[in-house]
Amino acid sequence: MPARRLSRVCVVGAAAAVTCFGVSGCSHLRSKPADKYVYVTARQTFLRDRVAAVSNRTGEVSNGEKLVVLERARRFVKVRTPRGEVGWIEEKLTADQVLADKFDELRVKHLVDPTVAQATARDEVYLHIAPGRETDKFFRLAEGDKLNLLSRAMVAKPVPPGSAVAKTAAVQAGTWTRPTP
Repeated sequence: MPARRLSRVCVVGAAAAVTCFGVSGCSHLRSKPADKYVYVTARQTFLRDRVAAVSNRTGEVSNGEKLVVLERARRFVKVRTPRGEVGWIEEKLTADQVLADKFDELRVKHLVDPTVAQATARDEVYLHIAPGRETDKFFRLAEGDKLNLLSRAMVAKPVPPGSAVAKTAAVQAGTWTRPTP
């Protein structure tokens, strides 16, 4: 009896192991990782079928469009549009989900702020997350778009070394010395 019981336990154990291995290999039962997204920051650009000097256009995307990331390469991202178009786009023409979340937080934070002034964009203009030309940008306003000014901030313009303004500032600060010939 004990030998028979042992063999029955072995058969049941082997069946359980085969079932576990079979279930773990089935992709329908595994949870899929969440999609990663990027957002288009260019006014309009094309998707390419490959990353090469010569490529075919597979789709067209515009500012603010949310794209699903399929693959990443050196300076490019392979994406899928909501319309199902698949192609490669330059990474510098996109913003990641973290930046989109920062802009959304900024929007929520200033939702009830009073308007200081109203304006119309005279040219195409990017909206930045913070004051400055080199800060992260996300939205692009078209010429003629209306906007409400909530507050104004200025950033000091970087002065190239050796310019007259830089010398004057250095003289006033007492750090400038006359160059020797």
